[in-house]
Amino acid sequence: MNMPLELKIFLTWAILLFCIMFAGISTIGNITAQEILKPLALGWMVIGPIAGLFYMWREL
Repeated sequence: MNMPLELKIFLTWAILLFCIMFAGISTIGNITAQEILKPLALGWMVIGPIAGLFYMWREL
């Protein structure tokens, strides 16, 4: 899969923004949802962008 650089940059930002939004939504939620979703969202905020970046830049 050979992607142009602009597409890789766009996808990187899309992944980052999605992870930030997901974390924001889970913190707004009620206490029970927060207890379950917050660790999940924080994990995705860390793992998501790193995994996405690693996968995309590996394809260069």
